[in-house]
Amino acid sequence: MPPSSSSSSRLSTSLSLSSSSSTTTTSTSTTMCNFCTKQKPALLIQLPIIGRKKRAATPYCLTCYYTTSAVRLDKEKYVSILDKKEQMKQLPHIQHLFSECYLELQQELQQESVRAFTKQQNSTNYKNDPLAAMLNFSSKQQTTMKGPPPLDKREGNINDGGFIRNINVPEHLKKTQEEQREIQNQQLARMNTAASAARRASREVKTITNTTTTTSSSKRRKGSGKSIWNLAMDTDRNTGKLSAVSESYKMSDADHARLLNNNILCTCGEDKDIRSFGNITSRNADVRKGEIWGTDRDEVINRYQCNKCGRTWNEEE
Repeated sequence: MPPSSSSSSRLSTSLSLSSSSSTTTTSTSTTMCNFCTKQKPALLIQLPIIGRKKRAATPYCLTCYYTTSAVRLDKEKYVSILDKKEQMKQLPHIQHLFSECYLELQQELQQESVRAFTKQQNSTNYKNDPLAAMLNFSSKQQTTMKGPPPLDKREGNINDGGFIRNINVPEHLKKTQEEQREIQNQQLARMNTAASAARRASREVKTITNTTTTTSSSKRRKGSGKSIWNLAMDTDRNTGKLSAVSESYKMSDADHARLLNNNILCTCGEDKDIRSFGNITSRNADVRKGEIWGTDRDEVINRYQCNKCGRTWNEEE
């Protein structure tokens, strides 16, 4: 059913704004609606600016005004008519839209009331016989809502190539995108400057450490590359005597006398040029297995080396 004449008159009066509380301009505006950018504006709305107390005058068409949050603003304070002719031109479309919504809502309420009534009757009839509900159960008897009519698909251009068409972005979205780009560029610039400063500081530290290590007096010196045996047996080519380093390895007279008293002899027959390494009983690598696990005797093992033939052996005291 179409809405009555009284409801349509109330709708037209609600859509028309009071002339006493708003300024009316009859001059046609060349700008477009700030929200949809498709229709000419009919109203001028004072929208709040983010981060500020002031408001900006923004042109809106009637469709965008009644379908967005701008309709919640106070009409007497923040809404004014920008173009009276454009308002009267767009008013029938809005009235038709509201009438369709009213009819759809009325149909939904009727279907819901019928559904609730049948459910109540079924519950009263099937109290005594719960299995009787299975007799009338059918999916065809249930009222189902019809789906929306199919949309008319526009034929695409053959030369598009399957790409998404470009959409005109509203001005307020473009401004926010530009502000975000500026903030990101500033952050990237700060990060780049910090990274360059850190690299510069690390280079300076490396150069300082290189200079200190080259002039450091505590740096470890390289060894001669000779073994202890070669140093001990090193002799002068001209005189044939031992060098100063090898003299320190020579056995003292007391050690030589102790070797003679103990009758230490090498298999090669040498009894003088024998070197003693002292007691090696605590070294597990050179001790017998019986001495590791413990025995009744407290044996002391000495290690000797013949400087003539190079043989080494162990002797018990």
